[in-house]
This record gives sequence, C-alpha cells and structure tokens, in this order.
Amino acid sequence: MKLSEDGRIKIRGFELVRRDWSEIAKSTQLKVLEAILREGSKEKAVDIVRKTIQRLREGTVPLEELAIMTQLSKDTREYDIVSPEVSAAKKMIANGMPMEKGSVVSYVITKKGKSVSEKAHPLEMAKDYDADYYINNQVLPAVMKILKELGYEEYDLKIGGKQKGLGDFV
Repeated sequence: MKLSEDGRIKIRGFELVRRDWSEIAKSTQLKVLEAILREGSKEKAVDIVRKTIQRLREGTVPLEELAIMTQLSKDTREYDIVSPEVSAAKKMIANGMPMEKGSVVSYVITKKGKSVSEKAHPLEMAKDYDADYYINNQVLPAVMKILKELGYEEYDLKIGGKQKGLGDFV
C-alpha cells in the first residue's frame, strides 16, 4: 500500500481488491485507509468502522453490499465439502438457475441455518442477513490488520471507547 505524490492510494493484497469479500468490508477498509493516509486521523477511521457496525446491527445495509462473489472451480457435485458458495449454487440449481464450473456465485450469509454454509443464500433469494457474521468475519478482519497497528482491538470498535488493560491501573 502506497500513497503517491498525487494523492492516489496504490493497494495490493488487501481485501478491497478481491471479489470474494463483500462490498461492505471492502468499502469500509478503503475508507479507513483514506482516513489514516489522507487525513492522518485514526479517530475518523475508528468512527467509520463503528458506524458500519451500527448500520449492520440496525439491518439497514442493502443486501447487494453484503454479497460475496466466488467462482466455481468445478461442478457442484464434485465438491467434497459443501462451502458457502457451493451451498448457494445448489440452492440456485434447485430453483432452476443454471450453475456450472466457471459460474460466479453471488451469495449472502442470512440468519436462516446453523452453519455458515446453510446460511449462504444466493443474492437473488436472500431475504435478510446475519449481522454478526458480517461484523466478525468480513468488516473487522478487513480493518483490524490496519487498526491493530494503531493500538486498537476489536472490542474498541464493537463496544466503543478504549478497553483498559491491567497496565492502565498501575
């Protein structure tokens, strides 16, 4: 990741350049990077994450921002393990939508089901989303690799304030 002289950010290896992460995770990560690199404000970066978490908990994030896209590397019957994308693809097939090797599956993790794979539903069929999944498995992992270097923990972002350690009381 570099900030060029003309103010552009060049990024490699972060979630925001991958399609198998949701848009909410990618856009939050980009906004955090911009707040830190362009504005030098870790406080603004933390506020961005807290507002995203609040929107997720309130249920106001559009499903399109939560879709995770993955390309099938083989036919759905050939997978030994039923991953979320395979589960979503099978649900699409069951509803008459074609899915084959090379197809891109766009799915949302919903509230319905026990495992993540059971909760994975094609974007077109999703009715809701599992806010905790998106907070803990998409947004926080995308931003913690940045904010951890600035001294923040997940607790600080989920709850608010800075968590005190034993060293703070000595």
